[in-house]
Amino acid sequence: MRGEFIYQLKAKFDTRTDDRHEELFSLQVGDKHAFFASTVSLKGDSVMANSGTTTHNPDGSITLGWKKGVSIPKTAFNFTIIQTNENIQYFESAFMTLLTYKEPVIKNWKLVDETKVINTINCKKAEVNFKGRNWIAWYSPEIPFPYASL
Repeated sequence: MRGEFIYQLKAKFDTRTDDRHEELFSLQVGDKHAFFASTVSLKGDSVMANSGTTTHNPDGSITLGWKKGVSIPKTAFNFTIIQTNENIQYFESAFMTLLTYKEPVIKNWKLVDETKVINTINCKKAEVNFKGRNWIAWYSPEIPFPYASL
């Protein structure tokens, strides 16, 4: 792994309300891919891995459960993203089902002549309209990703 970055994601899920959600996210960058998930979700995965129970029933079925008193952290962002140069793969849990789909990497970012310093790092601005929404990204040439570029 090349590095891990923790940052705060702010999102508005419903344009009809003023409700905003904020949560810390982890971006783990490797030589050929990046992994993106909520830190709360990652903690929940760890709790589930260490607190799950498996019962093998006489009829051959398996029952999954939890140890008593286990509290699993809740996230508003039930998705994980893995990105390569070619595509972005999304994973999202819906009840007991894992949904997944792929999309090509967004390549039509507009580089804006605007800069700002974020936590002592010189950043540049990029914008894109994607799926009907306007997105802004702040990036730094000082932190090169080995596989991606805007």
